[in-house]
Amino acid sequence: MRFAISNRCLAAAWTLAVAVAVLIPAGTLAAADRPTLSPVPILLDGSGAEHPALVDDAADGGLLTVQAAAYADGLWLGLEFDAAVAADSGSGLVLHIDTDADPATGDADGCDLVFDLQSRNGSLHPRRTLPGEGRLFSRLGIKVAPTFESTSCEILIPRKIRGGESIFTGERLRFFVVYAGDRAPDAGFVGLPWTEHAAPVQRIALARAPGSALRIASWNIKRDGLFEEDSADAIARLLPVIDADVLVVCESFRYDADEVLERVREISDSTGFMYARKADPGNVVLSRYPIPQWWSILDLPSRYNGHRGSAVLIDAPAGPIMVLPQHWRCCDKDGQRLYEADALIGFLRDAFTEGGNFTLPRELPFVICGDLNLVTTRRPLDVVLTGEVVDKDSYGPDFAPGPGRTPLVAVPLRHSDAPLMHTWRQAESKYYPGRLDWVLVPSNVEVLRGFVLDTGTMFGQTLNEHGLDRRDSSVASDHGAIVVDVTWDGADQ
Repeated sequence: MRFAISNRCLAAAWTLAVAVAVLIPAGTLAAADRPTLSPVPILLDGSGAEHPALVDDAADGGLLTVQAAAYADGLWLGLEFDAAVAADSGSGLVLHIDTDADPATGDADGCDLVFDLQSRNGSLHPRRTLPGEGRLFSRLGIKVAPTFESTSCEILIPRKIRGGESIFTGERLRFFVVYAGDRAPDAGFVGLPWTEHAAPVQRIALARAPGSALRIASWNIKRDGLFEEDSADAIARLLPVIDADVLVVCESFRYDADEVLERVREISDSTGFMYARKADPGNVVLSRYPIPQWWSILDLPSRYNGHRGSAVLIDAPAGPIMVLPQHWRCCDKDGQRLYEADALIGFLRDAFTEGGNFTLPRELPFVICGDLNLVTTRRPLDVVLTGEVVDKDSYGPDFAPGPGRTPLVAVPLRHSDAPLMHTWRQAESKYYPGRLDWVLVPSNVEVLRGFVLDTGTMFGQTLNEHGLDRRDSSVASDHGAIVVDVTWDGADQ
């Protein structure tokens, strides 16, 4: 497969160089002087690949292993389960943390923080008021990945919170985890010292990757926020940094394509967009190059009223490429997202199979991008990646959508200056920051560089270099833009 994120900085940042860890049986107390893990950048992607397990708990319940590291930036936990679990929904997963490793403080177990991932809330012992707004997870800055079902999850609890305070007041910490009644370790705690110097996160350059044929971006600008005056200055600073040849603007509900194009030109005169198309009720595609064809996905049956999926053909200088903007239903609409995923596969089967409503070249490169709103279950994502249709009566048989009928790849985009992958965040929300926006590509499309643009996690140097303000992303929208530089087989370079 030719897919790659070939930015050398990104590859180097995730090189794993870990010291040998001691595997603790679930029923024993963690040794206070255990070997310290070498500091490595921890990518919060939900895989838990950065460190070997510290606790083996496979013998007596659904929680199999526990990983942990305490770095300058915070406490990182990696958990592995015996079945797919949505950590923030119905998991019964509770963290018990002795933040100062002092059994004389805290609750009856000596824990200063007890946090329930499902309720996204918890308790501090003794109780105290923290800065910020919203539930305890928001005030503490807790992040969880993924926000849908998986056999592994990762949790990050920052060492310091806004205002410079810390709930971790000692040189060490201790913790245990309870999942659906299964405690790990079975007795005692896992103890960790703080490692002050984490490996530096290497920046992903925001400029175009050498050799790329096209830059494609997708940005959910909240509820027609493109037309809000309060966010115009922030959007004006972000658009030149995004610097897309093709930009998908999600949540363009009340305005047509020409209005969106006119507004973008009004806000920023440097985008170079010449063409616009709105082929579904919520997404507008802006392009520097002609859009000779476009299609809606799909209008029938009636339960898909307002369906926000479409496809446009871009006549790029390097050759034609199809971009498929998506904005699936949010929140608890798991069934709707499955219908939308099925519809997308049905469209691709029709496009790449002779005798359908229309036929495109079988090797035509394409990029699926947009707000997939993946929470609770990842099954809609798997439908699109594999082509295994759920509702075959409505959308026909399975159809692997890549060239030669191969699966697609989900591009692993992270923040340009941080080991984080969430694309949505909202301080006052009851939900964790989540990876809602995705880019999916077939094997004949190569991603040379990609990133999530979020000024809130950027280094000061990056902000200064690009004339950005730290609050620009949060003022512009609740979503960060996702950006990829691509080339493809047969591209005319």
